[in-house]
Amino acid sequence: MNNVMGDVEVALEHIQPAEAERFFGLKKRRTYLCPSCYAKANRDYGAEDFPKMAQLRSKTPGETQLDCRLCGGTSTVERADCGNEACKGNVLDDERMCLTCQHDNYVRPVPGSV
Repeated sequence: MNNVMGDVEVALEHIQPAEAERFFGLKKRRTYLCPSCYAKANRDYGAEDFPKMAQLRSKTPGETQLDCRLCGGTSTVERADCGNEACKGNVLDDERMCLTCQHDNYVRPVPGSV
């Protein structure tokens, strides 16, 4: 999976937005990391370099269906602001990772508080 993701990333850096839509189905709007592709990839190196090949199904505020152009899968996401102050993302996977910046938004219980 990493090889394919790397090849796609290189291709996206060298083509125009219209070509990205033609060849990969990526519309001219925000892209996100696909939770399925991320789970299948070897994250021992270069995790920050994974191409963002998923897009929300529609521009409707609150849309929760994320379609990936690489694997063809659909993920249900949570719409909540990312806890990383430098990130404007609001699309989180089921483990609360931001699909814009990969920030871990999972709130862990304080030991002894449960």
